[in-house]
Amino acid sequence: MGCTYKTNKYRLPLLHILDCTNLQTFFSAGYCFLHGEKQEDYYWALSTFLHRINPSPPKVFISDQEDALKSAALELMPEVPQILCVWHISMNALSKAQYVWRDRDSSMEDEKVEIAEMRTDFMAQ
Repeated sequence: MGCTYKTNKYRLPLLHILDCTNLQTFFSAGYCFLHGEKQEDYYWALSTFLHRINPSPPKVFISDQEDALKSAALELMPEVPQILCVWHISMNALSKAQYVWRDRDSSMEDEKVEIAEMRTDFMAQ
C-alpha cells in the first residue's frame, strides 16, 4: 500500500492497494482518494477495504515508512506482519551511499575518481 501524489486537480493523495497472486504477479486490489494522510484517513480506507474483501486478513502488509499508515494497519490487523517495501529500501540505500561517497569532498582529481569507482562498485552490488 502506498500513496501517489498530484494525481488530480485537487492534489488529493491516492491510496493504491496491490495484491499478489500465487504466480507472483500483482494487481490493483483497491484504491481511493484520501482527504489527508492522518491515521484516521488511513484507518477509514483500510477498514472499508477489509470490510469489502474476503474475511481473512492479508498475510503480510508491505508499505513505505509512513507512520500513520503503519499505525492504522497495526490497529486493524495486529496479527499481520509489517515489512518495508524493497523499492523504498533500495532508494534509501542509494541516497545514503551517494551521501557517504561524495566526490566533491575531495580536492584532488585522483581521489575523486577513486571515490566514484568505489561508489559505482557498491551500487552494482
